[in-house]
Amino acid sequence: MENGFFLDFPLFIKWNITGRCNLRCRHCFLSSYSAEPDLNVVGDLISLFRERKVVSVILTGGEPLLRPDIADIVGMLSRASIRAILATNGTLLTDGLVRSLADNGLKQCQVSLDGHDEASHERIRGAGTFKKALDGLASLKKAGIRAILGHTLNSQNAAHALDVARLAAAAGADTLRYELFLPIRDGGDSGLNFNVADVVRLKKDLLGLRKKAGGLSIVLPCAINPAGGVSDASVGCGAGTTTCVINSDLSLSPCDLLCEKERTVRMRGPVEFAALWREDSVFGKWRDISVPDGVCAACSERKRCGFGCRAAALSYTGDFSARDPLCLLAGKGEQ
Repeated sequence: MENGFFLDFPLFIKWNITGRCNLRCRHCFLSSYSAEPDLNVVGDLISLFRERKVVSVILTGGEPLLRPDIADIVGMLSRASIRAILATNGTLLTDGLVRSLADNGLKQCQVSLDGHDEASHERIRGAGTFKKALDGLASLKKAGIRAILGHTLNSQNAAHALDVARLAAAAGADTLRYELFLPIRDGGDSGLNFNVADVVRLKKDLLGLRKKAGGLSIVLPCAINPAGGVSDASVGCGAGTTTCVINSDLSLSPCDLLCEKERTVRMRGPVEFAALWREDSVFGKWRDISVPDGVCAACSERKRCGFGCRAAALSYTGDFSARDPLCLLAGKGEQ
């Protein structure tokens, strides 16, 4: 996308509907686990989104299933003709709760799974979480809800990326979504960090996997497949241009990965949403990205990738305007 482009109102919302969480995952970058908007405020915002023709809202957190009214919120979105998508760690999904979510119109849910087996997953998410996540996915399938497994690749689990695909297929997942770990919280070397050589090795495995996946849909990270295909990267990153993040304290952010570092003041009510989206300097920064790098300027994919991932640039280099350090299109990475 060209610099300066943005919609008058976002089409897509990612909503941290609560800061509360029952886990403390190793790669989590949240600093607070307490804020949560009142249901009345949630309803007022959904009414605004209905009026402005928002297409979809991803409900995440924290852990959204800690809200006892989460099925009610899904129902409010469904009645407003807005597609509700749930993103959860899966440990609190039960047959009864899933039935309630389905009855209120939930069609799609992502469950996080960060390892190919119990030991690798629980190194990231804690004891007892592996079986609960898979049981939660089974509950989704029984209720007819489209089940997505979200897998964050890091330097310790990347060797088992294909094993994760086999596990996803065996568990009955409809889609497997791979993402790359970024050291948002720690910076420096967290022990999970990637470099370009790691991503080059992954690219060969994951692009080959798409041909062997059968009925399992594979969504690849933008760094692996920046020119489109099964990823959404063919239109570039939508952060701050087509997509808005609502934080649990009702501040707004362009990017869910940088919601701790890049956020507006808190909304006092839905009436402030549109003005913050259109006018706040936080969003302006994301709509006028400049990467003073000759390689990026000369790259034929620049308009598609939008100068790469700003979260990767900031987390790995400390510089929002740096070249994406995991880019495979520049230099030897694309070969």
